[in-house]
Amino acid sequence: MPVEQPYHSYDAISAVYDLMVGDRKPAVEFYGSVLWPACRSMVDLGCGTGSVTAAVAQHLSELNPGVTPRVAGFDGSAQMLAMARRAHPHLDWIEGQFSTLALDQTFDVAMCCYNTLQHVPPPKL
Repeated sequence: MPVEQPYHSYDAISAVYDLMVGDRKPAVEFYGSVLWPACRSMVDLGCGTGSVTAAVAQHLSELNPGVTPRVAGFDGSAQMLAMARRAHPHLDWIEGQFSTLALDQTFDVAMCCYNTLQHVPPPKL
């Protein structure tokens, strides 16, 4: 049975994570393409450094001129979220584990990029 990835391993690589992952444009274009004009809120599950979250949030803003969308990123790595907060302080960043995810609000869109869910054992999905 797979074991949930320890988040501290992402803390250790947070400073170089964006360089390791490389070009985020395909993910941003894909997630931006599934948004619709009435969409007013989004959560990114496993947001990491927030690079994709912020870029998709920009798409959401462009769909709704004059409206500030509610955007949140959720991740288990404190260091990744620290980078996200520094780079994009206007967005909400939530620290926690997928296996105990309990958000106190609803969102129009939930996204989960890359291989994030592979770190969660099937019984906990």
